Amino acid sequence: MVNVYPDRPITLVVGLPSGDTSDAIAHELALHISQQLGQRIIVENRSAVAGNIGADSVAKSTPDGYTLYLAVRPVPPHEAMREHIEYDLSRAFVPVGMVLKSNTQAHGWCAVLAPKGVPAYVLNRLNHGINSALSTDDARNKLVRLGFDVPPAANTPEMLGDFLEEDTRKWTGILATHQILGLQ
Repeated sequence: MVNVYPDRPITLVVGLPSGDTSDAIAHELALHISQQLGQRIIVENRSAVAGNIGADSVAKSTPDGYTLYLAVRPVPPHEAMREHIEYDLSRAFVPVGMVLKSNTQAHGWCAVLAPKGVPAYVLNRLNHGINSALSTDDARNKLVRLGFDVPPAANTPEMLGDFLEEDTRKWTGILATHQILGLQ
């Protein structure tokens, strides 16, 4: 049996409202990735509780690669600050690919995550689609104008996983130092 992916539209969930910078990033990314994968990508905004409603819905979705989450800074700090979040970022999701990040101290970033359990061949196909999309001049130029750096072509799920671990560790420590953990 041949693994054919994608054979139907993919939903990219954004946890912030339409018109937000992350929404603009999602639409630009969806346009270019859909050209690479040969399948439509639908951007769906599920905004509430600082993006956690959207993230939670993706975390609970079927792990088949057809529902993805566009994670933007500050997902890890929210996880560290809020006791009532029903998912653990590192356990509920697998990294697909970094989309953007800034090079400031309190850096912002944007990455695509998939629910834990997505088959490896699907993750590889998605990662290749992201990297190919981000290598086009049109996509790079439009995304750079939003004030972020586009990652290098060697952008792997493992690299994103390492980045997310370090980012979560850093911000959890900062929040603990300033005693702003456990917000309800």
